Order: sequence, then C-alpha cells, then structure tokens
Amino acid sequence: MVRQQVIRNLKYLIYIIFFILFSGCALFEKVPNVNLGTSRGVLVNSSIFFAVRYHIFYAPKGIARFPDGGRVQDALKKYYFYRYMPEDKVYENIAEFSLSEGQRFLSFKHSRIYIKKNILYFKYSYYDKLIKKEGMVAFDLNRKLFIKILPPIIFPKQLRKVSITETAKYFKRIFNYSEVGLPDPIAYIRTSKSDRKLVNVLQMGDGNRNLRFAIIGRFLKEKKYDLISKVLEDYTSSASLSEKYFREEEKKIIIETLQRYSK
Repeated sequence: MVRQQVIRNLKYLIYIIFFILFSGCALFEKVPNVNLGTSRGVLVNSSIFFAVRYHIFYAPKGIARFPDGGRVQDALKKYYFYRYMPEDKVYENIAEFSLSEGQRFLSFKHSRIYIKKNILYFKYSYYDKLIKKEGMVAFDLNRKLFIKILPPIIFPKQLRKVSITETAKYFKRIFNYSEVGLPDPIAYIRTSKSDRKLVNVLQMGDGNRNLRFAIIGRFLKEKKYDLISKVLEDYTSSASLSEKYFREEEKKIIIETLQRYSK
C-alpha cells in the first residue's frame, strides 16, 4: 500500500511538472501590464536627462499565483537614457543600456545621474549574492557611444537637479509609444489585436492603465473617434467598487485627450 501511494504521488508530481512546463501561457494572463519608471534627472541648458526602465510583463493566474501570489513572466525589460525638452515636449531616446548579468537592480531611488564634459554618468545600486554594490554606466553624448571609466570619478556639485516625481510626469500619460521611442506594448498582447479584441480589453479593464492608454492611442492615430466614444459609454460598467474611482479618473483623461485630437 505504501509503495502504491508513493507511485501515485510520484505520478501526480510528474503531471504537475509537465503541466507547468508545457502549459506555458495558460499560467499567465494573455494581456500584459506595462510599467515605466524614471530616475532623477539633471537639467542642462533647456534639456532634462534621465534614465527610464521599461517593463512589460504578464501577471500569473490560477495555480501560478500560489503560494505567495506567484511571479510575473517578463516579456520586455529594458533601460534607456532619455533627453526631454519641456518647452517643445519632445522626447529623445538617446541609447539603450544594460546591467551586467546577475545584477539585481534596485529602485531608481538608489541611483544618481550626472553630466560632466558631455559624458552622461549613471550610478546605480544592485545586489550581487546578497551583497549591496554600486555600478556605473557612462555614455558620451557627442560621440553617441558608451565608454569605460576608471574609478575614482569625482562629480561636480550639480544644482540643477530634477526629482523623480517630475521625470515620472513625462511618462505618466503615454498614448503613442513610437513617438517617444519605445516599442509598442500592444504587440505583446497574446491574442488577436483586432479592434473588437482591443475594445474588449478596454471595457473589461484588462492589463493596466498604461496598456489601455496605448490602445486608445492606436484608435486616435487611426482617427477612430466614434469607436472611442462608444467604448466610453460603458467604460466603468465592469469595474468593482474599489476600482470605480480609478476607472472614472481614467475615463476623464481619455475624454480630455479625445477632445484635443478630434478638434
């Protein structure tokens, strides 16, 4: 009896392993979430330089959410240097940079950015085998290339700093990702990208606000203003009581944006 029970448990374990390995997308949502994080910035002349973290991921569902909520499945995780010109509201994706393999990046709150003689320095903290360390990325703005640096680096005191709160505003309401030099998150939806499916994503509140704004942005670009108006009619009908306020706020932002585009 004991032997038979062990065999049954082993078969069950094998089944679970195969299910996890081969079910793939079944363990994760098909509609992704989109996160945009920014570092502190530095103001040089009339331009603000800062770093951006662009993360697209699928939330776990079903058995993948156990035991502690589960882990997300990354679709895209990239870091960029940006230049933003507030007067003209122009974004420039200067360059993509990466961290060394195995480095677990801490939040942008633990990073600093400097410019010295047209060299952009980004200093960040990370964990390596539970030990907190610091890394550095340097980019030559004139030659448009990354350079190696040798410590120690002495930075001048820069008074024209820009807070994370301020740089975050630049990426708070992005409706057209290609205009700001980022990959279109709609491409990462794991289902049909037809108008009908995208409308369903909006009405059901799938993904997160950044993704839904990208969908609205596509409809705006295609001048499907009537379609957006139709979506807005019952935009909050599927929202729970706890989500109602945020969905109403989201709807208001979309209405204001639609009015600007359709004039």
